[in-house]
Amino acid sequence: MNLSNHIPILIVAIPLLAAFLVPLIGRINKKATGILTTLALSVSLILTIVLAVRILTIGPQIYVFGATSPSLTLPSGLKFPIRIMFQIDAMAIFMGLITAVISFVGAIYSLTFM
Repeated sequence: MNLSNHIPILIVAIPLLAAFLVPLIGRINKKATGILTTLALSVSLILTIVLAVRILTIGPQIYVFGATSPSLTLPSGLKFPIRIMFQIDAMAIFMGLITAVISFVGAIYSLTFM
């Protein structure tokens, strides 16, 4: 499986991982927290731009977590699957680009105050 297929979850997971690591690293070095935050948001922005190009050339993309088929059941015999879907179309990627750009610019601006 190609890593580019997992871009939608990486856009969400990288800032979440950074949000977990920033307080831990902040105990060691306060200046490193701003750098880590800006780095995570820049990676997220780059991945959002890559996904935007992909969406505009290929079309909407669907990313499925959990059960790949709605007819699958849980091992305990329950009749509903655990399934989460990301469906990214042009409007969703537009909103994602706006969010990524604003948060990246805000992180760069806040570096001077850290």
